[in-house]
Amino acid sequence: MQLNNLKEVDSFINSNKICFLYFNKENSGCCVCNVLYTKLLDLQKTNKDVKVGLILDKPDIFNYFNVYSTPFTIMFVEGKEVLKEGAYLSIDEVKSILERLTSLM
Repeated sequence: MQLNNLKEVDSFINSNKICFLYFNKENSGCCVCNVLYTKLLDLQKTNKDVKVGLILDKPDIFNYFNVYSTPFTIMFVEGKEVLKEGAYLSIDEVKSILERLTSLM
């Protein structure tokens, strides 16, 4: 789901149990960026509690979250930031966090 303003982002974070904000540049041509986004979408498909929000070239949102380079990923659980990673995100680490969280929920 593409998010276009801070109001949409806030609503997205607060209405989903587990969510990721994925920051990128439109038409970046970055193969790693595209693969990482696809892997996050795969996590969304396999876990009903996970949602992924895409933020493309929105300087006001980038600045609000102190994102200065792409790709960048922030994970929220019940509205609280639990992971913030620039560049290369370890999907294995994310899966491990998700397993721990789902066992607690």
